Amino acid sequence: MPNEVVSIGGRSYEVACQPGEEQVLHAAAQRLDQAATSLSAQPGAVPEMRMLLMSGLIVADRIADLESSNAALFDRIAELESQLGRSTLAAQQANTVEVPVMPEGLEDRLRAMVERAEALADQADPETETARA
Repeated sequence: MPNEVVSIGGRSYEVACQPGEEQVLHAAAQRLDQAATSLSAQPGAVPEMRMLLMSGLIVADRIADLESSNAALFDRIAELESQLGRSTLAAQQANTVEVPVMPEGLEDRLRAMVERAEALADQADPETETARA
């Protein structure tokens, strides 16, 4: 397990970390150092333990703000995805065209009915047949 030296608030600390996590450790230490440096700039000496505690609280507060913003963004993404889904469905429905389909054999049956009706009409009035021809 590698040991890394990090500087926080002008003081150096040796910290062990998992192999490959050295960069993550240094990035976290840098954030904590930034908070500690802002505390060190204030008038009066701040004991080491208090400086580390306050620095940790500052960083934790920043994390809480980011988590809150992140949650709000995820809620907004979910809302937009829902709107997009509704819009897509509406667009699909608007683009849907219903084409009536005539059942198989209906045309032949209608033609036969017309011929039968014409034959009945010819029987009832023979003059209709000559007018139609």
